[in-house]
Amino acid sequence: MNSKQGRVRIWTAAALALAGLVLLIIWAVSLYRYGIWVDANAAVGDARPLDYALFALGVVLLGASLLVFLVRRRAHR
Repeated sequence: MNSKQGRVRIWTAAALALAGLVLLIIWAVSLYRYGIWVDANAAVGDARPLDYALFALGVVLLGASLLVFLVRRRAHR
């Protein structure tokens, strides 16, 4: 692997990690502002579909960032 490929992979991993963190922060702010709906008996809580999507996409992007970083480290050896 040449140094240009290594730099591209590092920047890709950093961008994915940053995007994932931003989505997780947006998810946390969304839960803080709008909360989770709870029924009268406080037995069932329900979040908005957007909250599920923000959380899932944030975690997926952080996982992808980790994979890109690990691939770069393995190719660098």
